[in-house]
Amino acid sequence: MAITILEVVQNTEEWNRLHDDLATGSNADILLTRGLDEVLKQDFGGFRGNYFTQRGHILEAEALEIYEAIHKVVLPQVGFVLNSKYPNGGCSPDGLDGEWLLEVKSFGEKKHLSIRTVKDIPFKIMAQLQFNMMISGLKKARLILYNPDVADDKLAYHEIEVRANPTIQRNMAAKLAKR
Repeated sequence: MAITILEVVQNTEEWNRLHDDLATGSNADILLTRGLDEVLKQDFGGFRGNYFTQRGHILEAEALEIYEAIHKVVLPQVGFVLNSKYPNGGCSPDGLDGEWLLEVKSFGEKKHLSIRTVKDIPFKIMAQLQFNMMISGLKKARLILYNPDVADDKLAYHEIEVRANPTIQRNMAAKLAKR
């Protein structure tokens, strides 16, 4: 198994081309529920984002700066990750910190505050985390939730540690293999 980390800037044409004909973390929920064929039928019609995706990119950068300060690390740039064991998949984690995969979410206040523990993580996000860990060859992830509009600083930024789930990942691997 060879893992390749491509230093391509996210949301560029090159990065978008890498997603063509691959399952990714963003559609891991579809992979789990409907299979690879359904993932590959997805057409985003050139969607390149809106206000909420732009806000998310700005807040993601802020959240990763906070993470670096808390954990006293400097995170490398991560563009796109490929794994030779899963040629039908690739992922774009928000960060990699040694043995940790990082995923940042910047939801509105109500959804942000509703996610406090592993049990609160919505299916779509858990599928993304499990998929990205599998592709990246990692067993641990930190879901970073960041919303600076939340009045309580202790709630504005928080991390939830997630472990790889072998059952989910075996299911994903089996569905990736069916082409």
